[in-house]
Amino acid sequence: MKLLMRRLLLLLMLVGLAVAISLGTHFLRSKSASTLERGVDRNDLHLIPIGKAYQEGRIDFRDAAVLENGEIWVAGYDGQDPRRMFHSTDKGRNWEVKPIPSSGFTLTTISFSDSTHGCAVGGYGLIMCTNDAGRTWSQINRPTEAALDEVVFATAKVGYAAGRTGTRDPNTGDETFGVEILRTEDGGVSWRTVYQDKESDQVWSLAAFSDSVALAVINGERLIRTMDGGKTWQKLTSDIVQINCITFTSGGALWIAGNNLLLRYSLDQGTTWIKPDHLPPVAAVGDWISIQFNRDGKGLVVGKFGAAMATFDEGKTWLEVKSGTRETLGVARLGDDTALVIGQQKVYTLDLK
Repeated sequence: MKLLMRRLLLLLMLVGLAVAISLGTHFLRSKSASTLERGVDRNDLHLIPIGKAYQEGRIDFRDAAVLENGEIWVAGYDGQDPRRMFHSTDKGRNWEVKPIPSSGFTLTTISFSDSTHGCAVGGYGLIMCTNDAGRTWSQINRPTEAALDEVVFATAKVGYAAGRTGTRDPNTGDETFGVEILRTEDGGVSWRTVYQDKESDQVWSLAAFSDSVALAVINGERLIRTMDGGKTWQKLTSDIVQINCITFTSGGALWIAGNNLLLRYSLDQGTTWIKPDHLPPVAAVGDWISIQFNRDGKGLVVGKFGAAMATFDEGKTWLEVKSGTRETLGVARLGDDTALVIGQQKVYTLDLK
């Protein structure tokens, strides 16, 4: 009888241990599902500094494109030769200089539509494009004399570029300034002007969602939109001003970021705007300067005083990203699992795995 009781007691202990292990495993999995995604601790996100934003003769981070495979391409001028780009295959730890056959004007911004096709633009209508993931770059026949400082793609074929124009009357000395927006429908091989005016100073930001829908921020205070592929543009009526950046999520939500803590989204392509709920305390720090999302719904917004927030669900919830700096963070660019942030002094990465 005693032997039987001991066996029953041992059996109960083993069952209890198995249940405890099972519950513990379930708890860990639940915690992992709610706070982690493939190793990222969403409650402890940090920007990691990887180097200076400018090093003469070596690097100049003006804009960057983070490809799906984690490779990074950077446009800028390192003070030595403007006929260069900068490339990293290890998420920014090491960089190599890539000579390009350009006209010598400085490249200011760069965008890839996928891991293979991309274009960079710059001064005096300079457009450089690649269709082999950056192994070779070709200069496009100059479609404009504008100083181009924005480029974005909606698809591998359809994209927009924008820049500043200026003329000077040789007789009177009067100067006229304006902006110009161009569109490509063949992946950057050819471009045509789809919008221009002679009253504005600069196109601050471009966003393109489809073959037909695109928006532009003019002078930081005016939003214009096309719904027909650039044939016509309309000014959107809104009391929102001081917009620094505009972008689409892959699901079609339109986001804007700007001064005075401006962070809004639109579900009707800019007609009405919604303020996101439940933002972390860092959202009250300062002006937002750059915002971007990747194809998986991950997003990043950065701004003054080192402020940064990330989302893993297309902006439904935002989490603070600790930067460890008070410098202005001016550019946020995302790949599938890596983000690159360009500050006034340093460059940072963020792991989004």
